[in-house]
Amino acid sequence: MRVDEVEDRLCNFIRERLLTDGEPEEFTHITALFEDGVLDSLRLAMLINFIRTELAVEIPYQRVNRDEFHDVHAISTMVADLSEVTPR
Repeated sequence: MRVDEVEDRLCNFIRERLLTDGEPEEFTHITALFEDGVLDSLRLAMLINFIRTELAVEIPYQRVNRDEFHDVHAISTMVADLSEVTPR
């Protein structure tokens, strides 16, 4: 799975399912997710579930942290890396 493909899918999911009015006005793949209020614990769980069910990638517990989930690009890079070793 390519990073740009994952970025597109994650950005669409976040825009459609996680953002509410006014959060943040200019959302991109480099928006700081926690700092800009896009992610909280519930939304993080929803995002991880989306990655598991829709992208068929399991995120190891050790990788669930602010660095790996800083922005969509960081998440996409991690997911692309994990998809290469995750059996389908």
